[in-house]
This record gives sequence, structure tokens and C-alpha cells, in this order.
Amino acid sequence: MIPSLVARSFLEDLALVMCVAAATTVIFHALRQPVVVGYLVAGMIVGPYTPGILVDESRIRGVSELGVILLMFALGLEFSIRRLLRLGPRAAFITAVQVGLMIWLGYVCGRALGWTELESIFTGALLSISSTTIVAKAFAEQHVGVELRELALGVLLCEDLVAVIMLAVLTPLADGAGPSATALGWTALRLGGFLLAMIGGGILLIPPLVRFVARTGRDETLVVASVGICFGFAMAAELPRDGFDHLFRKPLTQMRLLHYPAQAVPQGNMIGARAHRDFGFFTILLQDEVGGLEVSNQSGEWVVAPPMEGAFVVNVAEMLKLVTNGRFSSALHRVINRYGRERYSVPFFANPSYDAVLAPLPQFVDQAHPA
Repeated sequence: MIPSLVARSFLEDLALVMCVAAATTVIFHALRQPVVVGYLVAGMIVGPYTPGILVDESRIRGVSELGVILLMFALGLEFSIRRLLRLGPRAAFITAVQVGLMIWLGYVCGRALGWTELESIFTGALLSISSTTIVAKAFAEQHVGVELRELALGVLLCEDLVAVIMLAVLTPLADGAGPSATALGWTALRLGGFLLAMIGGGILLIPPLVRFVARTGRDETLVVASVGICFGFAMAAELPRDGFDHLFRKPLTQMRLLHYPAQAVPQGNMIGARAHRDFGFFTILLQDEVGGLEVSNQSGEWVVAPPMEGAFVVNVAEMLKLVTNGRFSSALHRVINRYGRERYSVPFFANPSYDAVLAPLPQFVDQAHPA
């Protein structure tokens, strides 16, 4: 039996990661190999697929994202945005040649192995994109010339942009639909607007802010402010995701006006709506001032959801529970008009397209939460 090392908190996860990473990087440094490979090995050791180490996968993912943010921030300090923009045409040309060639090679190899056309296209797309983090870190460790490093970073950034576009094209293909020109154009527009805002705002606002903080003469204040800026940009990059868009190309939505007649204090089965869960994706409900909606909590107790002026009740339904693999749970609810007055409510039911194929999305499936 393999002894287990169990981490029960974020602090223990962080300590475990740091200790394992320290050991692996020392070993790879002694072997005169890129230290970044040691980081990869450390990730495999503390990951959920290595026996003997029991960690919470969601917390470990948070730790890994923390490291990537700090690493990319540190690498970005060494590059000039203006020089990268001057390298743009060369980087774009190299990216077009490399991505196009690798997609073609992946497609040809996939077809030669007897894979389907769609599987071959995805294989080529996977092979065409390099890891910006790994390549940039490896170049920095090997002391590659500044000009070549900046050109390589420009190519990698272009590849990242291409990856976003490919996601917009390949996602509907995976669902059995054709690529949407509207979705592709909207993705490109949002991506361009985000880049303009980040680069323009970064050039105009961040340098004066950092100089202002630096004038305080306190190193710890400058470090805290710099890390705050780093994570602020990381948070800004978390744009609203369109992961459900392919399910709502022609949504089946409807709105109803429901009337519950006035009745005496209900007894037995005298209820307005029996206990049920909504079948669709989600429901937005407007109640009048009478009330009557009740929701079952995890203990099976019925809890009154009182009406609030200017507020809506948003109810998760069964289809959203399905595609999120249970991450969101649909609520068991009922209506009992206990107040001797007429009650009105206006529910809006949001449902996917009639031909949408519903299954747990990949980002909600892992070893701890299988489909």
C-alpha cells in the first residue's frame, strides 16, 4: 500500500508545491536542464493523477494559475511593447506559416491514421499552438539574444490570438454545427477591443502609477502595488465567457403571466403549484407583493422566498445542472398562496435551441467530478 501525503488547506497545498518544486528544480539545474522542465515535473508529482499525494484539485489549479500569472508578469517586464509592435508584421507572417503548416501536417497525419476528418482537424489545431510560458521561460534561462527572444514572444502572442479564433471556429464544429460568421466576428471584435484597452491603458496609466508609488521610497509598497497591478490585469482578462452560446443559437424562450386565485388558509393539497424543478436552463421570475414562493433547502425544509421590490428570482433549472455537471443545482420549489389575496407572477423561461445536444461541458469534468 502506498502511503499518502494529504494536504487539507490552501496553505498546505502551497507549502507542498513549493517544496516539491524546490527539489525538482535543484535536480534539473544539476543536470544542466531547463529549470522550467523541473516545474513541469513538480506539477505532475502534486497533480491529481499521482498516487500517494492527496490534494484538492481546484486548490492546486488555483496555485498553478497564481504561478503562471507571476511568471508571465516577470517575463513581460523584460520586453518593450513598442518593439513588439514593430515586430508585428514579421511575427504575423511567421505565425501564419507555422500555424498553417502544422494544421495541415496534423490533418494529413490524422487521416493517414484512419481518424475522422473532425478529429484530424483538431489534431492539427492542437499541434499548431506553442506554450508562451514554457518557451519564454526556457529562452530566458538559456540567455537567448534579446532580439530573437522578442521575435519569438511576438510569434507566441500571435499564436495565442489565433488560438482564441480557432476556439470560436472549432467549438460549433465539435457540436455538429457549422462555424458561425457572427460568432467569429464578435469574438474577433471583443479580442481586438480588449487588446486595445489593455495596451493603451497600460501605456497611459500604469507607468505614471508605478512612478508615483516608487516616489514613496518604500520597496514593500512598490512590490505590493506591482503585484496588485499584475493580478488586476489577470482579472480583467477573465472576460464573460461564451461557453453556452452554441446552445442558444435559436433559443426556445417564453414568458408567462400566472394567476393564483385568492383562497382561505390552504390545507392539505390546496397549493398553487406542486413541488417541482424547472426543466429548462434557467428561469427569471418577477413576483408581486403577495408572495407565496417556497424553496426546499438541503435539509428538505421549505423556506419562504419573500418578494423584494425591484428584484428578480433567478432559478437554476435541470438543463443548466446537466451541462455544468452538477456544479449548479436546480432548486425544488413550490407555490402556496397563504395570504387570502390574488397572486400574480411573471416567469421568463430560458431554454436552449430545440436541436441543442446537451452534455457536461469539458471545463466541468475532472477526476473528482466525472461526467
